[in-house]
Amino acid sequence: MIGIIAASIINIRLQKLQTEYSGNRDATVKVQSPAEVDKKIKLFLYDHEISKERVLSKNIKNTSETDYIEYTIRLSEYELGSLRNSLINFFTKNNFDFSEDDALFFHKPGLNITFNLKTTPMKENYTDNYDINNGNIDYKANMAIILDDSGYNLDLAEKAASIKYPLTLSIIPYTPYDRETAEIARKHDKTVFLHQPMQPKSYPDTEPGKGAILLNTPETLIKILIDKNVEQIGKIDGVNNHMGSALTENRLKMKESLKYINKYTDTFVDSHTSADTVAYKICKEMKMNCGISDKFIDNSGNLKYIKNKLIESAELALKQKELIVIGHLRPKTVNALIKFLPEIEQMGVKIVPVEKVIQQ
Repeated sequence: MIGIIAASIINIRLQKLQTEYSGNRDATVKVQSPAEVDKKIKLFLYDHEISKERVLSKNIKNTSETDYIEYTIRLSEYELGSLRNSLINFFTKNNFDFSEDDALFFHKPGLNITFNLKTTPMKENYTDNYDINNGNIDYKANMAIILDDSGYNLDLAEKAASIKYPLTLSIIPYTPYDRETAEIARKHDKTVFLHQPMQPKSYPDTEPGKGAILLNTPETLIKILIDKNVEQIGKIDGVNNHMGSALTENRLKMKESLKYINKYTDTFVDSHTSADTVAYKICKEMKMNCGISDKFIDNSGNLKYIKNKLIESAELALKQKELIVIGHLRPKTVNALIKFLPEIEQMGVKIVPVEKVIQQ
């Protein structure tokens, strides 16, 4: 009976918070100028990990009657459907009319916005058969790799966990296969992280997902959210943030979050989704085991792009001696790791568990 009452209280509080969040959404829907829309688009793309290098062109044209904004963006085939749906939700929520032909068109009186989403498919030749090293490598640096957004695909999780390098699978709670992915990772002695959703700057246009910590989440609810998120996955070795470009800049909320994360693990990696993040600094102040990512390796799904990012990461690791990089549990990323990690080790960079490169 006590459990039922407690659950009812939690549900009431969650419903109340959702109502408050809905009120916040209504306050942000108004768009007054192309410059404001363009700023929101930039935040939206940033929080969806679409780097500026992938914006092939942007044109803004002003006329006496209507303003026009046109973006051309390069995407992987894997990202296309997801970003398309997110853009539609983003603009229709902001009271734009929508149509689609060869491009996405959004319209409201006085403003037309076009998105040309371009994909660049590649033929990929790779093999699952490889040697980790020839036993004669003189290692000069360590690099750890975290694969974010795990929990959506069991076959891919099995393939990534089978790679003979010590990768970390960071799992989003409440995804279709969150607990099963954790079990696969543990079966192959891989590190398991909770990929904790946190508020991005483009919220509420971008939703970080169920179990997210927002700037207006009270501390008591932060505790409940983290308890429930960990319960979804099971035993965890560490945590890193999913999105969070807004929340990781907030000292109070990061301190409250890490306080309850520390109940389950003393390891936290700042995903570095904001240049102004304080998450790593707060983690260190709390004397936890802390890391911060230096690079995202797969902002494009192009195999050559991922290889170049791995090489750049290895070169940076050789300078810094230790490095953490983040990729995602996506087919092309996993294929790239299979194909190119042996080459990275030949550069003198050892692929190590993330625990080896974090600091207290």
